[in-house]
Amino acid sequence: MVYFFSCIEKWLKGNNGKCPQCNAKAKKGDIRVLYVKALKVTDTAERDRALKDLENEKSMRRSAEIKAEQFRLKYQMAIEESKNMKMKMKAYESGIHLNQKSRVHNSTNSKSSSEAVCKYVLQKTIQVSPNGKCRVMTFDSTYDAILVSLPSPQQLFPGFGVKKISAIDNSNAYISIHKNLIRDLCCNTRQDGLLLTASADKTMKITSINSFNTVQTFQSDFQFWACAWNTDDVNYIYGGLQNGSVLVYDTRQANQAVQVLNNNNYSTPMVSLVYVPVGGPSSASGLLMNTLETNGFWEKKEGAEWFCHNLDMDRRCTGMSFEKRTRHLLASYRASDGVRHTRRVMYNFQCQSVGATDTRMVTCTPIETFYGGSTMKQLTRSRLFSSPAGADKLLVCGGDEASGSAHLWDAGSGRLLQKIQVNANVLDVCPFYSNNNHFLATLSDKDLKIFNWRL
Repeated sequence: MVYFFSCIEKWLKGNNGKCPQCNAKAKKGDIRVLYVKALKVTDTAERDRALKDLENEKSMRRSAEIKAEQFRLKYQMAIEESKNMKMKMKAYESGIHLNQKSRVHNSTNSKSSSEAVCKYVLQKTIQVSPNGKCRVMTFDSTYDAILVSLPSPQQLFPGFGVKKISAIDNSNAYISIHKNLIRDLCCNTRQDGLLLTASADKTMKITSINSFNTVQTFQSDFQFWACAWNTDDVNYIYGGLQNGSVLVYDTRQANQAVQVLNNNNYSTPMVSLVYVPVGGPSSASGLLMNTLETNGFWEKKEGAEWFCHNLDMDRRCTGMSFEKRTRHLLASYRASDGVRHTRRVMYNFQCQSVGATDTRMVTCTPIETFYGGSTMKQLTRSRLFSSPAGADKLLVCGGDEASGSAHLWDAGSGRLLQKIQVNANVLDVCPFYSNNNHFLATLSDKDLKIFNWRL
């Protein structure tokens, strides 16, 4: 830098003898005098100010472009949501119209004759995973969507997630969630579009099926095999582990378990975990669970206290289903030396108070047994649910590996109502209600089949 002699001299006197350029120590003898013929002084203040204004303008423009892009995406999402709502409304109106025509058409028939011809009819088949490895599914009533677990369809992005399939227009989207196999999944009763998944990657996650983002992640030292929401208070969730214990989480707190439920009788992987809500003054709420070796009921008492009941029912069941209205329990079993066929047994689940104390006795009384084929190589899930023909009747549905079909029984009489042909091993079944119609979905290794209940 070039300075006037008088200016640099004043600077050295007033700034403790420091160089104005590098801030190093300097004295008057360090000044070198330069003699020039012509020297033109340029004031760069205006240029510097203009450059600063230019940078500010560029920054403001980038910020405005980002906001514009965000608003554009929100606008597109709003348009898509509007289209989906219009389609739902159209389907809803169409369903009402069809139901009215059906009621008029069947008004001359008696109730018994109508029930005699009720059956599930194939409506559509959807290939979920060309490479197979589908495992479990559930239905979300908030978005009228079936959620199916499967491996990632993109080899560049390995992992496991769920495919969200609309029950209205069959549109689908893949949601990446875990690094390893998803063993269980369920939605809560709050209808907020949140999905709970349990995985072999030792994590349990809550995911929004609307934004496709992970809301919370819960980690463990063991693999998660099963999961459940507390339907009385959805702030609590439960994870069944590979070692047979259950982790209790409060979603309002940190991602650490607030309690661990252990029992020496349970040391094998948790096959199924079902929350039992409060059903009356004398009933108990808690967790129905079964491992590969035994089963039991964790009764929830006051505060954070739990008590474990051993259930007086056959052990080694492959899965459980609970009907909360009638408080009936369905347990599935493989063929054994004593029984050569697979079977589903329906029990009457009761909790009775003992004396004047808060101690309860839990009993499971077998009511009906439903027999299937001779093989069940994979762990499959069966369901106990209310019949579309009337809420006072129950149906039992489960896959039959030997015939490649799903069997539908009348839970009251034990009569086989229908063999729903799938031509594959049925891993999971899911009844659901959408657009004023009752449906039943069956899941195989690759495909999802949806059946409509028709008179």
